[in-house]
Amino acid sequence: KTRGFNQDGVMVCEFIRSVLVPKRGHAPDDA
Repeated sequence: KTRGFNQDGVMVCEFIRSVLVPKRGHAPDDA
């Protein structure tokens, strides 16, 4: 069952994106 792994992978990807996107020079929408 890779359901947990899949969800974790998505969460990690989203987290990394949230951290890398603003650092790359993109305007953070959350802020």
